[in-house]
Amino acid sequence: MRDLGSFAFGKVSACCGLIALFVSAACSLLAPGDDSLLAGGKNDASTDARVDAPTGEGDVSRDAQSEGACAEWQECAAGEYCLRGRCRPCTDLDSGTDPSELAFGEAQSLGGVNANVSVEMLRFPRAFATGSQLIYTRDYFGGQMWLSEDFSQNTGAPLASPLDAPGLHESAPLKIGWPLTGALAGLNFFFDRKESADGGSSRVDLFGASIGPSGTAMKVVRLPVPFNAALPTRRWSYGLALSRSHAFWMVNNDGALDLHLLSMKLDGQGIPTDIVLEVPPGCTNREFEYAIWAVPDAPFLFFSAKERNATCGVLPKEPFDLFVVKLSDAGVPAGSAVPVRGASLPGRNDMDPSLSPDACWLYFTSDRGSPGKLRLFRAHRVEAAALLEQ
Repeated sequence: MRDLGSFAFGKVSACCGLIALFVSAACSLLAPGDDSLLAGGKNDASTDARVDAPTGEGDVSRDAQSEGACAEWQECAAGEYCLRGRCRPCTDLDSGTDPSELAFGEAQSLGGVNANVSVEMLRFPRAFATGSQLIYTRDYFGGQMWLSEDFSQNTGAPLASPLDAPGLHESAPLKIGWPLTGALAGLNFFFDRKESADGGSSRVDLFGASIGPSGTAMKVVRLPVPFNAALPTRRWSYGLALSRSHAFWMVNNDGALDLHLLSMKLDGQGIPTDIVLEVPPGCTNREFEYAIWAVPDAPFLFFSAKERNATCGVLPKEPFDLFVVKLSDAGVPAGSAVPVRGASLPGRNDMDPSLSPDACWLYFTSDRGSPGKLRLFRAHRVEAAALLEQ
């Protein structure tokens, strides 16, 4: 399990974590094929509405499908959205895509997962392996990774040992659907774990595992340098995100405030680059956790960060927004990040972004509809111009 106070906001102290819980952010997840996650009807206008069971999703008439004509995404096939009156694959992301054109529609509460949750904070919703499987973190003075077989029906259950180590705090689950080489070969699941180091101090390290479709781990290993510092160095490494070409993760060198976001080419020399994310209006900032998530096959990095005013000051109550930034071939920002259009509510905490494997659904955490409580949501990709018409 994960210590909420010391981990959910960059692993700070317990009392500070309780204060910062509603203003912080964290990590990432990828998974193969979940076309069945597409909703069958229009998004419910209520942000507290439950998501229906994923059946008959993406259904379109034969004439509309053959012509590819549409007025909204529900008229398109699974894995598509409506762009300028035609159905287009959501995977149309590439280096020519303007990140400001990435837009998402009405937020849908992940009803089954959110049901019957009281004091726990739900974080990091990520598509897992098939259909409506969802992996996420439940935080309450500690973190534990849970897997739901159907996010519309049930909360699921904690991942079993050795992923859930008694007395320790795990979070930031990331499952990938392609083979890795080098130091990450044979691994398809990643997370971070808080441990006690020598002398009673704390450290957070990145771990990898080989995991099956039911969430059972075949092996769990501590990742080597440079993902973690050589023991017994006290350094926090957490929040791993992976594209096919690069790895990204957070580092806290002194366990307090020496924060860095690292990028490293996977087939290179294993030398990380320290990168800084800039958010509007031109504010350079370093968060404890950006909740970074990399698009596997496109040069984009999603993350969450605090809302800023015109002078880059943090807003009252320090709400978080969702952002996306384009990356260069070197895996560093190619410009300033932009807010994820349609997904963030001003003054609310919107965090932990990730995309479904078909890139149609944005999963995220928010306290919308439940002030003081973080719950899980998703929103379907739409044409940016459609948001202006609403």
